[in-house]
Amino acid sequence: MQKNDQAFFEAYANSKGIGVGKFMRDLALEKVEDEYDCEAFIEAEIEFKKDSVVYSQEEVEKELGFTD
Repeated sequence: MQKNDQAFFEAYANSKGIGVGKFMRDLALEKVEDEYDCEAFIEAEIEFKKDSVVYSQEEVEKELGFTD
């Protein structure tokens, strides 16, 4: 890591009251979670397009017995 990058990350982490290690760990976990979420969305979208039955709010409420 370049010194100016390191100084930037240290300053940011310090401003949040955490160490650089925790900041980097949290950042890496967030990146992995974002990629997982994106992949899950794409997979769900593909499945939805195969069988795209959509219900209105009124239909769902009636099916669940919330309305007559």
